[in-house]
Amino acid sequence: MVDVFVAKIKNSQYPEAPFHPDEIFPEFSNTDLVVETNTRNEVYRAIREIFVNLGFDSENFGTANWNPLKELVKPGERVMLKPNFVKGNHPLGLNGVLSMITHASVMRPVIDYLLLATRGKVEIIIGDVPLQSAVWDEIIKISEADRLVAYYSRENIRLLDMRREIAIFNEENVIIKKKFAAHRQKKDYVTVDLGRDSALQEIQNYSEQLEITDYGYGTVPRHHNAVKNEYLIAREILEADCIINLPKMKTHRKAGITCAMKNLIGINGDKSWIAHHRRGLPKDGGDEFEFFKLRIVMRERFWNFIKTKTWGIWLATLLKKMYKILVWKGKSYEEVSMYDGSSDYREGNWSGNDTVWRCIQDLNQILLYADPAGIMHTEKQRNYFCLVDAVMSGEKEGPMEHLPKKTGLLIGSSNPVAVDFAVAEIMGFDYRLIPSINKSFSLLKYPLIHKKPEDILILANCERKDYHFQFIPPKGWKKIMRQS
Repeated sequence: MVDVFVAKIKNSQYPEAPFHPDEIFPEFSNTDLVVETNTRNEVYRAIREIFVNLGFDSENFGTANWNPLKELVKPGERVMLKPNFVKGNHPLGLNGVLSMITHASVMRPVIDYLLLATRGKVEIIIGDVPLQSAVWDEIIKISEADRLVAYYSRENIRLLDMRREIAIFNEENVIIKKKFAAHRQKKDYVTVDLGRDSALQEIQNYSEQLEITDYGYGTVPRHHNAVKNEYLIAREILEADCIINLPKMKTHRKAGITCAMKNLIGINGDKSWIAHHRRGLPKDGGDEFEFFKLRIVMRERFWNFIKTKTWGIWLATLLKKMYKILVWKGKSYEEVSMYDGSSDYREGNWSGNDTVWRCIQDLNQILLYADPAGIMHTEKQRNYFCLVDAVMSGEKEGPMEHLPKKTGLLIGSSNPVAVDFAVAEIMGFDYRLIPSINKSFSLLKYPLIHKKPEDILILANCERKDYHFQFIPPKGWKKIMRQS
């Protein structure tokens, strides 16, 4: 049985809204779901090809009765589409954003087949927890998700910003204010406590060192310590009968890569409940830095200090402006990749980050095994499918300061670990050096995969050389490059 299918398209570009398929396929012949075509849309056909090659409803393929998602969702159920909507701006403009967020053309065929499977009797939510400072309207406009939802105006489909807290940044990307989202209430979230079953339990002796960028020292340990390991999950996630994960394929400074598994950071409604790194050096139980450099350590401590002061906003803004003038002047974005290289290993931005993968693993277990009340079970609580938007991808200093890379791929699987295993191969990385993948093969109580790495079957609609790339990893992750 195929675990992962990779579909290659000829042109690494997205079709025009509302993303009609290039022909009306037999399964839509007796419906009004598809009544127009767009011969330039390669994405729709590629996703259909993924369903076919994964064996979905194989006995009926080619007929009007073919219904590939009928085992994932039933009439009357709720489906959550979880894209990567991290933010809607990038220094390289449109191509930078399109290589960073999930495009709505990838959602169109998924929605059509969900409507087919349920005869239109389904609630579909397209939701994510973007970056605190992201502008939601900007994201849905560039992704064209707003136009897609407008096209389905007669259906029960809506967009949802699942953030509990929103940060207001100034022009130099300095936080000037944090506030609770007006459209979200405390009741919209469920606290899920993994306790001793959390992957963070192994490092609970260092829980006081847990940190996340832009929050004061001691914030994260309130939620992750020797007594509890809790996450604030959007209620809509846990009340869904089926999750369709729609990640992007990018490098990541803290995790090595971001795809299926890392995308679930976006089901947690408040960033301060996530541990990104541990303060200090490895010899002291930390993973913030790879090695000690007085200049870097002092700078980090200085920045962390001024962020807690009201006057620090003014000073931080001034210093960032001066830095741009002195360091970036006359250089292209590609040359500086948003920072000078001396900060490669700050904030856990290196391959020795032993923290963030644990939260990634926890959230994937919660997605599959937590019931609507946040209680963990040993049986899976909802169906899952992953479809990766890798039409445009990101390399180097991902996930938000990356360089766009045209890859022209769509990748499908029913297993998150299998997806990331395949993506690491596609990117030219050694999965064994990416903890979020490698560590997930040995889970017992809440397993994420039941196969060994060597047993995962990856197939494609093209030759291997046509879907294998050599991505440039973040500076702190050079060791993950696969050795030939």
